[in-house]
Amino acid sequence: MCKVICISLKGCCYFAASVHIVDALFMLWTYIFDVINVNKYYWIAFYDDPFITTYLTWLGIYIIVSVILGCLIFRSIETEMPKLMGGAAIAFLVLQIVAFILALIWWYPIPPDQDQFGLLESARISRFVVRCISTLVYILVLGTYMWNILQRDKLVLDQSHWSTSRK
Repeated sequence: MCKVICISLKGCCYFAASVHIVDALFMLWTYIFDVINVNKYYWIAFYDDPFITTYLTWLGIYIIVSVILGCLIFRSIETEMPKLMGGAAIAFLVLQIVAFILALIWWYPIPPDQDQFGLLESARISRFVVRCISTLVYILVLGTYMWNILQRDKLVLDQSHWSTSRK
């Protein structure tokens, strides 16, 4: 018996956009606790580090923009609007590139006394690589789906033009 697995491109886009939104909401959840912990340290020990404040500000902006772009991409998949999908995908790609550059600039080594076996550092590196690869795959899937929508609309337009010119 022959089994064929059919995967819908629209289904892949829905899945990827859902993962995008869930990941951004999870980051928002952890961000809230990070801000609470930083405020706790500030009020208990009068610990004020401008780097942490800058980092948390940029992280908050990234998370909010990521949630908004994820919702826009999901809506554009649902309504099959290639211009909105392309604009939101390009904006997300630019956001990710800026985030990757900032992550490389602000990269700090974990002290050996906190990471005796090097597991935390290797986990950070692998998470960074996985995020880079998954962003590229996500943009490629969205681009392929957008191209299919544009080709389908062009074909429908051509067919309607030929059917009206024959009458």
